[in-house]
Amino acid sequence: MADTPTIKTRFWESMASVHNATDIIGHKLLSVVRFAAIRFADNWHALCRWLEKKGWKRLGNGYFANVYATPCGRFALKLARGGTAQGYDGYARYAMANPGNPYLPKVYLHMKTEFGMMTLLERLRPMGDALRDEYARICAALRSKDMPDMKDSTALVSLLRHLHGFGDRLDLHPTNFMARGKQLVITDPLAA
Repeated sequence: MADTPTIKTRFWESMASVHNATDIIGHKLLSVVRFAAIRFADNWHALCRWLEKKGWKRLGNGYFANVYATPCGRFALKLARGGTAQGYDGYARYAMANPGNPYLPKVYLHMKTEFGMMTLLERLRPMGDALRDEYARICAALRSKDMPDMKDSTALVSLLRHLHGFGDRLDLHPTNFMARGKQLVITDPLAA
């Protein structure tokens, strides 16, 4: 019978798919995330309290997850509770495998823990008014059988239709869309 992978093993396996992760993220931040993954692997609430005590700012929370800004402010750490966020697990893995897609967040580390999942990704900003019209057109196009002329958004609509094919329900409320500069990014499009 094969041994269940330890949290240390899962951490390093998740890093194997990230090219130059240490160069991008920095050794210190990776060490802190690694420590947190090992120390608080089975206690989501204790990890959240520890991060806040260490100066990580909570950016937001949803039904299944909290998101924290790293102390440097360049990255975000998403902590998802329980096995109910399976749609996000597949999406985070898809984003890691497709780092050149401008509509996907840049995911640097994604791993399962005993409490759920940890994902280290680029820090994005709220989409703001400038991108709300594009968001509305995308949602309308997804409800339509026809693909209206949407300029640059056609690729995002196609991506969302592809992701919907994974069998999960699309969860397209405005807080699941964010911005990288003037680029619309979808952060969590699948409901479990």
